[in-house]
Amino acid sequence: MPYRLEEYSDRFMHNGGRAFANFKEMLNDPSDKVGESQIINRPTLHIATTKCSDGSLKLFSFQRDNIHHKHEKVLLALKASCKIPVSSFHPWDVFSKHAPSYPDYDGIEIDGDSYVDGGIAAPCPVVNDTQQSTNIIISPISGSSSAKWNIRPLDTSWKLPLIGDLSARCGTFAVRPSVDNLRAIVISAGAAPPQVIKDWHNRGVDDANEFLKKWNECPGP
Repeated sequence: MPYRLEEYSDRFMHNGGRAFANFKEMLNDPSDKVGESQIINRPTLHIATTKCSDGSLKLFSFQRDNIHHKHEKVLLALKASCKIPVSSFHPWDVFSKHAPSYPDYDGIEIDGDSYVDGGIAAPCPVVNDTQQSTNIIISPISGSSSAKWNIRPLDTSWKLPLIGDLSARCGTFAVRPSVDNLRAIVISAGAAPPQVIKDWHNRGVDDANEFLKKWNECPGP
């Protein structure tokens, strides 16, 4: 529902997070009438998950005309995409070169298989799209990136000495081991009061505006 992003952001900030609950309420809103022009212009929705049995990346893709018709599966995929396997997950799983596996009961079952947070397999999943597009990585986590375009915060906070940025499994994303990033992880989970979430939202707006200035100065993609 890209045409309701501003409303979604407002709900997230003032409701203390509740990202999934807010999305579910909006998706099931009977008053939300989708016009033909919105359906035609709507891009394909890709939701990234990690398969429990082998730690591989699994993308659930929903075409522009069936998101509302298959909203129950959209919600299942979204729930899986942010499900942390609490009984067996370790933060190092994101950086390990060896794909981890998790018990099925730690995940969300979809079509007979179990899936968990897509950020474990790939914080920045690569989507093969037949349409010409530009990939922009947006993250509250600071660090280096091999991607041409990304929006990530400037981080001058204290970091662990003698340790460089930690490369994630996807290969295009690295994390700076810093105090600000620890805070960002907490905030991104919604574990903060509304004012703190709003402050971080405003920081993101500033970062996006700075990115747009650079984008407009660029002669081409």
